[in-house]
Amino acid sequence: MMRILLAFAAFYAAAALAGGLRGAFRGGFLRPLGTADGGGVRWSDHFVGLALACCFTAVVLATSHELGFMRDEGMYFDAAKSYAGWFEKLLAKDPEVRKQAFERAIVDAHWAPNAEHPSLMKSSFALSWIYFWKTWPDGLVELFGRSGWTQPLAWFVKTLAKSQPKLFVEESASFRFPGMVVGGLTLWITYVFGAEVFGRAQGFAAALLFAGLPRPFFDAHLAGFDAAATLAWLAVAWTYWKGLRSMGWAIACGFVWGLALLTKHNSWFLPVVFLVHFAWLAWDHLRARPGVSPIFASRLRTLPIPWPFLFMGMFGPAIFVYGWPRLWNDTWARIDWYFSFHARHDFYNIEFLHKTYFQPPFPIPWCTCWCSPRCRSSRWWRCWSARGAGGGSSSRRSCPRASQRWSTTAARRSSCSST
Repeated sequence: MMRILLAFAAFYAAAALAGGLRGAFRGGFLRPLGTADGGGVRWSDHFVGLALACCFTAVVLATSHELGFMRDEGMYFDAAKSYAGWFEKLLAKDPEVRKQAFERAIVDAHWAPNAEHPSLMKSSFALSWIYFWKTWPDGLVELFGRSGWTQPLAWFVKTLAKSQPKLFVEESASFRFPGMVVGGLTLWITYVFGAEVFGRAQGFAAALLFAGLPRPFFDAHLAGFDAAATLAWLAVAWTYWKGLRSMGWAIACGFVWGLALLTKHNSWFLPVVFLVHFAWLAWDHLRARPGVSPIFASRLRTLPIPWPFLFMGMFGPAIFVYGWPRLWNDTWARIDWYFSFHARHDFYNIEFLHKTYFQPPFPIPWCTCWCSPRCRSSRWWRCWSARGAGGGSSSRRSCPRASQRWSTTAARRSSCSST
């Protein structure tokens, strides 16, 4: 797997370089790509982000064998193996076996373990274990070989297996691999989001700074939810920010939030974060100031409609229910149990600034975020990059810059609260 990741990293880096030689980066590296004259994000920018993601994933995989198992990982391993039994029925070649996957007794039996956490990451652990460890490469070859559309993928896997007969040295790495991937994808979105708001150089530096932080690097090694929750919050914040100006991205925000709900329960708080942001944005847009219409009704007509909230409400809860088979039966009772469990969750001791807290009140998350090295480095870089991107100009308090500034702040703080 290491050689595969490095090969993909080299491919994406070469593709980005080729795009640069053809003028993809003609707009420069300090100009925000999300502005009217920024030129927008190009494919070459995505290749840069994906190259970073592959390199980070490879480094995490190379160091994973030195890290022991955390307490919760054992429960997630067992749950993933139970879910794997259901996926093996769902993806079986025999149609009669596939039908069994939707029987209530089968669903409840396989999805009962670790019911206090949603399905997305544990499903990825299960599928990674099945196809990258237990049945590699025959399982994927048989699965892709069922359709003419996916037959080229079967040939690719068969060819790849000749040089990679075994993807992982340890079985546990197959469970942990999805967490490594989402850790890498966080760098991709960090780069693209930063490039849109401030510029390519700032986005690239932000991704590198995030990759160098100890806690995200540690989380990416685990078969857990913290790295995935960080990616989920960042992805929803990115699509929300773009959705304020694009109907397509507003729809995407609803789908991405649904996936975030399937990742970890703290994603339910995201609409509150965005509501506070939009209230501030509306106040900044509607207040009387030089350079805007003195008529309040005129300013109100130009206030952007917060379409992301509509689609979050439409798609988010539906994806949460339909994407978690445990909720297909006794839906309301099991949703009630899920929220009740977390509302009455046991307290874990927390050490902050050399003091251990065993009971509430715990340190305020806002304070812990502000004091942590993660946010200090992000804050320092944000101030520097804003100055380089022209953040000190007289238009700093205008609505577009305000939207960019506060959306990026919400995305940065989300990465702290999700862990």
